[in-house]
Amino acid sequence: MIDATGRAAAIAVRCGARRRVRDRLTALYVPLEADPLDTDRRSLVESDEDGWWYTAPQPSGGRLVAYFTDTDLPAATHTARHFHRRMSATRHVSRWVHRDGPPPTSPTAPRRAPAHTAHLDRVYGDGWTAAGDAAVAFDPLSSQGVLTALYTGLSAGLAVDAHLSGVPDDADSPLAAYADQVAAARSAYLHGHRVIHAQEARWSDRSFWARRVADVP
Repeated sequence: MIDATGRAAAIAVRCGARRRVRDRLTALYVPLEADPLDTDRRSLVESDEDGWWYTAPQPSGGRLVAYFTDTDLPAATHTARHFHRRMSATRHVSRWVHRDGPPPTSPTAPRRAPAHTAHLDRVYGDGWTAAGDAAVAFDPLSSQGVLTALYTGLSAGLAVDAHLSGVPDDADSPLAAYADQVAAARSAYLHGHRVIHAQEARWSDRSFWARRVADVP
């Protein structure tokens, strides 16, 4: 069975695997209504002292605005007014906010979604193999979510096919090789993760940024 249940890794966990969560990153997000003046089709990332913002146009014609921070930081407060006040204080993201006047008296409350980095202590076992976010989940800033899902999905499928075809289940088995592939992808990601966050030097003393450049396992 292939576990493709996302960060929950529901099948793998029930089979005894353990999830290792690296950070507390969460996404607070709101959809903005379609604006005929908004013709910019690019996505944008903007950092602040306690996290980073993301905005991108949606196929529906509207725009998504999200803020990423750690759940234990004050910035994770998700009341509507707090979120919109902080969003309006940004330098770049705010260009897509309140184009037609002052902030609304009843702003939309943001929704919350997990965005933490995590992995399983083992990505296969007796009768199961994990792929996608169930096997290893990356910070959305890496923009590797879709790529990793495709890569691990294809690799897991090939490994399971070879395993079921009768390849001996030893140290060089297809499933063990797949586990090595996932571990290598995670190692490369962690290195890049530290490098990218270290480029933001304005708030190196703030908890959000300091945590991400620390050389921890």
